[in-house]
Amino acid sequence: MVSEKRVNLDKALKCVIIAQCFGLTSGVVFGNGFMASWFKEIGIESSEILFILALPSAVGAFSGIPAAHWADRKGKLFVGNLGSVINALGLGVLALPAFFDISPKLAAYLGVFLNSLGGSIFGSSWFGLIGPIIPKSYRGRFLGNLRISWQFVNIILSLIVVQLLAAYSGRMVFGCVLLTVMGLVFVRTIPYLMIPERPDYAEAAKTGLIKSVFTLMKCRTYRNFVFYLFVFYFLTGSFVNLSKMLQIDVLKLDNSVVVGIGTTMFVGSMIGFYLGGQIVDKLSAFKMFFIGQVISSVLMLLVVSHLFIGFETELVAVVMFLFGLTGAAVGIASSAHLFAVMPHSNRSMGTTLAGVSTALALFLSAVMVSKITDVFGIFPIEGYSVYDMIIAVLGTTLLLALPAIKLLKR
Repeated sequence: MVSEKRVNLDKALKCVIIAQCFGLTSGVVFGNGFMASWFKEIGIESSEILFILALPSAVGAFSGIPAAHWADRKGKLFVGNLGSVINALGLGVLALPAFFDISPKLAAYLGVFLNSLGGSIFGSSWFGLIGPIIPKSYRGRFLGNLRISWQFVNIILSLIVVQLLAAYSGRMVFGCVLLTVMGLVFVRTIPYLMIPERPDYAEAAKTGLIKSVFTLMKCRTYRNFVFYLFVFYFLTGSFVNLSKMLQIDVLKLDNSVVVGIGTTMFVGSMIGFYLGGQIVDKLSAFKMFFIGQVISSVLMLLVVSHLFIGFETELVAVVMFLFGLTGAAVGIASSAHLFAVMPHSNRSMGTTLAGVSTALALFLSAVMVSKITDVFGIFPIEGYSVYDMIIAVLGTTLLLALPAIKLLKR
């Protein structure tokens, strides 16, 4: 006979999966090239698009720690649900230029800010909420299954978007997609509020914000992990957006093709979530990080080879598929390693501080790339785009930075 405790656990884990299947559809419009194409459609310049696409990381870097501290004091469910609502409202603002005579830049900046702020507030308490209810023996595989589930939904939605963009043109189709995703994010609140919040983790945090941060950073293994995340994502974080702008500005691909290539990355991610869970449980997170760093650097250098071997569209599609696979596997390793090295007190702060390190790395990387593009233009040297040059430098540096993996040894 199945115990009541086991039944309740299974129900809680199902609510976790269902909530993310609805809520993370927001990632479709940012992850598959849709948003870059939308900003181009409403007349925003390429260098500014790269900057706007970096805003989620900036907002996350500055809002994540206060939000996590708030979640530890006020309750993770309450704070996370509020973040989900703000996240959805941001998508609605982004859709406004499709239906009203409003400044495209105002809608873009305000919409991305609200969407990012909501996502940061939601994410600040997410792992602190679900961490205590996931069995340790099943952690890697559950995180893999969780990500496979919401990524499968994202792939289906992304394929629908590809068909819509191929069949229709103009702002209206973009606006309808954004409003649909907004509705899906709102639905997340229903299963989310059914996730149990462990009473011992729901107690208000007694320590102050600054003291909580310093307490976490005194832990050597946690501190080294946070630093490694910064290095890794500073060097890899701009690659996806650079490849999108390469497809739009250099290869001159149609919007539907750009989103289609982005979808191949989602497919790769779904496979990577499964493989990452298996590798982490059967080998170790450390080995997954090593494999991921090597493969990521090779793929970044491989995409630049379109200058010499042709087959641009096919090459970029294959690289993005493999990069999605590798990134997803590294993401599983990051989550599992984080649970292993962070202190048990202030879990929301522990997960968020690692996320802030990643967000800050992504933002600084994107600002650097945006400024370089703005200063040198798309073609600083005839026949060679600035995107290719930046990708080549970042890929080479990532390979040379392989010794940084030693930081993760416990």
